[in-house]
Amino acid sequence: MNTQPRPSRINPAGSATNPTGPDAQEDARPSGAAVTAIQHVNLPPFWPNSPSTWFLQVEARFRLRQITSQQTRHWHLVSCLAPDVADDLADILASPHPSHSYDTLNAAVTSRKSESEHNRLQQLITATELGDRRPSQLLRRMRKLLGGPSAPQEKKLLRELFLQRLPQSMVPVLVAAGDVPLDTLAEMADRVADYSRAHSLNAVTTPPPATAADPALASIENRLEALVRRLDDFVPAHRRPSSRFQIRSRSSTPPRSPELRPPDAPRDVSSSTVCWYHRRFGASARKCTRPCSWSGCATTGH
Repeated sequence: MNTQPRPSRINPAGSATNPTGPDAQEDARPSGAAVTAIQHVNLPPFWPNSPSTWFLQVEARFRLRQITSQQTRHWHLVSCLAPDVADDLADILASPHPSHSYDTLNAAVTSRKSESEHNRLQQLITATELGDRRPSQLLRRMRKLLGGPSAPQEKKLLRELFLQRLPQSMVPVLVAAGDVPLDTLAEMADRVADYSRAHSLNAVTTPPPATAADPALASIENRLEALVRRLDDFVPAHRRPSSRFQIRSRSSTPPRSPELRPPDAPRDVSSSTVCWYHRRFGASARKCTRPCSWSGCATTGH
């Protein structure tokens, strides 16, 4: 019997397969290269705070590996779910959709693990603060809590809430900018915040000039000088040190030792018309040395 081999075709992997018969079942199996590619798909851990952002990462991995099968995507997704998340999705995992298993699981994860609209609005109104964020980062966070594109009235509310979360010293500058787009307002707030932060760092790290006097210290010194002048005016002239003593005390030549004399012995009074006793004791002097121009010295006992 003359038999001829059935025509074969080349699959993308380069191996020959038959279109019919038992060999046709092998067409449904992934080639060796495809299996290797699938084995190297590593999905990121699930992000409970942002399931929608996590699915963007998952979709990117599938596209890079050219994985389009709903079933293949479904099982990859199941394999990377945390135990608590998988337990919450047990009803979906137990009976996957026959033709849209991945899309069904995607929708279930997004709806069950995302924050409710009520919680998001509560965070937007009461729990969202600037903290260490830049103003533009704060705006993006507030938009995410608001839930996608907002209506004109919601944009006005978002603008007002955004300004309330900024430092009060920054708000007048932004309000003076007028009715600019909210993104532009956030960029202006970033520049103001950067300038304020740099100015604060310079104020902390730059020491004051050595010649700059403290105003409070200068005020105290001025008051002390004024007090000294008032005391000088209050002390009688005959009780102040003589100019000869002041000059000697300020000179660089050491003063000579004073001559020893009795405590009541009068000094040379030739340089003054008032005797030593009246200069020392004033009106209480009991003695007087002539010549003396003290008033009433004629009646004073000698």
